[in-house]
Amino acid sequence: MNHIDAFILVGGRSSRMGRNKATVVFRGSRMVDSVASAIRLALPKARIFIVAANNDQLAEIGDVANADTYIIDIDQFSGPVGGLHTAVSNSDAEWIFVAACDMPLLSAEFIAFLCEQIDKDYDVVVPVQPDSRLQPLAAFYRVESVRNRMLELGGHHEKSLSMLAVFEPMMVKQKSFESYRHLTDSQVLFQNVNSPDDILV
Repeated sequence: MNHIDAFILVGGRSSRMGRNKATVVFRGSRMVDSVASAIRLALPKARIFIVAANNDQLAEIGDVANADTYIIDIDQFSGPVGGLHTAVSNSDAEWIFVAACDMPLLSAEFIAFLCEQIDKDYDVVVPVQPDSRLQPLAAFYRVESVRNRMLELGGHHEKSLSMLAVFEPMMVKQKSFESYRHLTDSQVLFQNVNSPDDILV
């Protein structure tokens, strides 16, 4: 397999938090730094990109430990699909890992496990959460397949599309919760920190 690039999406409006979620300190570290650290441990050779909505967001976030490159969304505030579009447009890797910045409990152990599931016969490797929902913001994507899908969709649909709708027609390898239940803190890997109340959990 060729090298893998990793993209951390920080371009949301953070309306429920009231300030940039990426910079919020959760259990001693900024959330974006926690996610980047987990990725670096799991994928030591990966290039780690920070994807922001605009330069103001990047300035607010500042330097991120373990990050290599900082880029701007093709269409700012276009949601996770826009972030995915930006990611595949900026990668020359065969596969990318995409993560949200507001899941600070995402672990290196889990990311490494999911990476081992990459399969030449699939376009997406995505985990199923304990609540049985797919989690597309902690998943691996084949770059060429996503690029082709984005071309099918056209360039102006990101705001109205969900991530699941994007890869719905693609070959998707779902990893059940049972397949990674044995990992440390598996029940809370995808815990979202979206509001001040979540910080206290």
